[in-house]
Amino acid sequence: MMRSRALVAAVLMAASTAVAAQWIEMTGSFQCGPFRDIVRVLTQNKWQEYPLWVGQSDDSNSSFVLFLNADKGNWTVLQYQKETACILGAGSTSNIVNLAPFKESQ
Repeated sequence: MMRSRALVAAVLMAASTAVAAQWIEMTGSFQCGPFRDIVRVLTQNKWQEYPLWVGQSDDSNSSFVLFLNADKGNWTVLQYQKETACILGAGSTSNIVNLAPFKESQ
């Protein structure tokens, strides 16, 4: 019984290592424009999204912002530098997760 658990653990670790080593690069076209104009559109009546999270990249001059309409679930992620922003992704469905376990483990 103990040997089979060790074998399963070893297989899972090997599989997770193999999967993690297979990075892919995603490319696509992004809609970019003046940061203030994009924020104005996101916060207007149609979307009503507001900043929920802001992060600064460690290896570039970029910042990232997650906009969310908590009532309707729609969201948008922006990357911006100075006064130019690009929409990296957007959707109409989202779930807010419980961050308490993450905070406790830090």
